[in-house]
Formats: sequence, C-alpha cells, structure tokens
Amino acid sequence: MKKCCIALLLLLCAGFSLYAQSSANVSIFFPSVTGFGHSPDENRVINLMIVNQLTARKYTLLNTPQGADFTLHGSLAIFDEYDSYESRYVNRSQPATSYTFNAPIREYYDELYIFQLMLRNAKTGEVILQNIIYASLDDVYTFFPVLMSNLVTHISGSISAEGANDLWKNKWIYFRASFNYPITFYVLHDPALKGGIGVYRPDPSDPTGVPIAVAPIDHKIMAMPGATVGAEFQFLHFLSLELNFQLDMGDTRNNSFVNTAAGAELKFPIKFDNIMLVPYGAFLYTFNVSPVFSEFPPVAAGGGVQLCARAGKRGAFFADVKYLLSFCDAVMHNPDPIHPEPAVIHYKRSQLGIGIGYKVGIIDKKKNTVTITY
Repeated sequence: MKKCCIALLLLLCAGFSLYAQSSANVSIFFPSVTGFGHSPDENRVINLMIVNQLTARKYTLLNTPQGADFTLHGSLAIFDEYDSYESRYVNRSQPATSYTFNAPIREYYDELYIFQLMLRNAKTGEVILQNIIYASLDDVYTFFPVLMSNLVTHISGSISAEGANDLWKNKWIYFRASFNYPITFYVLHDPALKGGIGVYRPDPSDPTGVPIAVAPIDHKIMAMPGATVGAEFQFLHFLSLELNFQLDMGDTRNNSFVNTAAGAELKFPIKFDNIMLVPYGAFLYTFNVSPVFSEFPPVAAGGGVQLCARAGKRGAFFADVKYLLSFCDAVMHNPDPIHPEPAVIHYKRSQLGIGIGYKVGIIDKKKNTVTITY
C-alpha cells in the first residue's frame, strides 16, 4: 500500500506540469487609442477597427501589459511637419523600424492629422512605428490594410524567429542514449532471520530449535554502471511516451552479470527557452534474472525527473534521476554453507537511477501560424 501511495504521489506531481503550459495564441496589450483627430468620433472608429482586425486573426487581447507578448499603442494628433513624433515614445525603446504613409497634398489642406501605431515586442524590445498622415478618415481607410499587413508580418516574423529556437523541443520522435549509474538497495525483510538480521546453523539434537551458531548479515547496496537506449514519442506539447531498453552490470555476488530490462516512461515536459524540466512516471520490466535469486520481482514502478538543455536545433543533453520500487520481495539463496538457515532470504528491493545522456529529435511538430487575409 505504501508503495502504491508513493508511486501515485509521483505521478500526481508530474501531472501538475500540465498547468504550466502557455497558450499557443499571441497575446497583445492594446489600450484605447489616445488623442483626437479630424472629428470627435475618429478615436472610437479607429480603435474599433484595430480591435476587430486583431480578434479576427485570433490574437488574445489583454487589459494589462503583464504577460503580453506584444504591446500596441495608438494615438491621434494634429500633424506638424516640424514635430518629431517619435519623441512621444522617448520613455520607450527607440523604434527599430518606421513606416510613414502620406495621403494628402499639404498645400490643399489647412490642417492635417497623424495617426500613429506603435508595436513593441515585449521579449526582444523591438519597436515598429507606423504613421498615417491624413486629412479625413477616408485616408485612414485607404492605408489601414497596409498598416495591418505590416503589423501582422512583424508579429508573425517575431513568432517564427522564436519558433526556430523551439524546434529542438517540439519533435514528434526523439532517440535517446545515456550512461547510467543505478544504485540498487536490498533491505532485509525476513522474519525467519534470527533477530531480523542473522542466518544460523540449527542444532538437530535440540528440540527447542536453539541454533548452534548465528551469523549476522547486512542489507545489500550495489552501484554498477549501465546504459539506456530508447525512443520517445511526443503526442502533445505537454505529453510524451518513451519506450526504452536498459542494461546494467552486476548482481550482489557477481559484478560481471548483465541485467537487461524494458522500460516505459510517461512524461510531462515543462518547456522554457533553452531548457526543459520533464517529470515522469516510470515502469520497468526485467528480462533476465541472476542465479543468486530464488525469486525476483520482474516489475517495478516509480517516477523521476529529467532536466534537458538545448544542444543545437534538434537535440538536447540531459541529466536524469528516478526512483523505482519493486512490487514484491527479492528472494536470494543463502550463500553461507556454515549457517544454512534459512535457505532463502527475503529483501525489499528499490533502485535510485542516475544518468546523463543525449537525445535527438526528428519530424517537426506543426505549430499554429498566423494567416493574413484581406
């Protein structure tokens, strides 16, 4: 029962990682357009046009800048050809790109107006500033599709550039290889031992069963090198399944014995820019059994965590720690001919696995993209 509770706790902890995944939508903080243009209603009309265009493209509009991928500011004002309109953003990053659209001829109008739209990438600090110089709202209508095209192009371009850095963690299939150093614990668990720790030599002539001699034995802890190869299938951005083959050296009495097993790991990756933290639940089935055992628990389960660091566009180096509990006792033959009783000795078996390795991914997972339509 205790084993099941521990295994369930590890799986529940891994499951909490599902809530750490962010939305695939691009989020934009867009406060209302400020200032006034040719007529009092222009502010409201332009603001509504922008909101409609952004929501039609499935962008997420936020009421606060916290957590937004981009910030979008719009303003209206009377145009002064001698004014520096970039100066109103002096407290923000200097624009990296500017566009100006001149609709009217200056000599034909007593007064012109300017509509400015500034897009800032919250992650990189890059700023795109667009200006429409106009005499009436019809001029804004004329250039508005071009303005939105520039806006969406820069947003999708930024997301694509960031997405190129995400290729290593968004593959359908990964192949892994690692060097392992499992530490296996055999804890005495046999009521037939004298005092819980002693093998003994019985006295045939004593009907009370008092032994002639008792020899204490210890718990067994062994650590030997091993290796794992496997394939991981990433069904969802937050869920993958790894199937692997494991081998490690030695048993409690022979370091040259080779243990082999098949494993399965259900993983819940939490993805950051250049690292991934991957809690998982693990299952192990052992194929071959050393002759030192009378009975051996073939099935073990538990959980672990893997820390991956980006290594190129397709791969990652990782460190892995896991803990597995066997479902039943490991039963060893008594190796002591002088103290032959009991004939077999029961142990509780568990394993702490430590490994370092590399995995490489193939077949990019399709990501949501922005489509420009007019």
